[in-house]
Amino acid sequence: NFSAGAVFNNAITVSRLNLSSGLRMPHLSEMLALGEHHGAMRYEIGDTTLTPEKGYQIDFTQELQGEHLSLIVNPFYNLFTNYIYLNPMDSIIDDLPVYAYDQMSVAQFAGVDLSFHYHPHFAHGLHVESGYSYIYAKGEDGISIPLIPQGRISSQLKYVFNIGTVFKLNELVFQHAY
Repeated sequence: NFSAGAVFNNAITVSRLNLSSGLRMPHLSEMLALGEHHGAMRYEIGDTTLTPEKGYQIDFTQELQGEHLSLIVNPFYNLFTNYIYLNPMDSIIDDLPVYAYDQMSVAQFAGVDLSFHYHPHFAHGLHVESGYSYIYAKGEDGISIPLIPQGRISSQLKYVFNIGTVFKLNELVFQHAY
């Protein structure tokens, strides 16, 4: 495994570039599964021939920082060899859909995380944050990889109070995820 990175910053921007690799051994549950997975409501079948998964990643982060506003853009790319995944089968056992642990020789993941944080001067306790995350995953020959999460939008509106002595009210937070 290796990891290398660089950070460049000045008064208003921070740039980060990271390169890394990793190795993941198949988990015993991926190799020996044979039955109902109660938490996921599916029937899983393991594979004792799974080999170690190797991954390589490059990501770049660009952050623009102002006194009251920060913007972050973080694109990334991952390349996996011997990628281990749950493959949906066209079968039902014990009224549950069947999934088998499988391995593809090459898998590619790419995506982006975008976010901003606004902290207005006229209301120092107010914080408005929002983010968007998207991941695209394809296997060998352009095959879609199952069970990859869809794009996600999250927002948070927070006001910091820090009032009270016996009973304190520190902050009020409203969160949203889509």
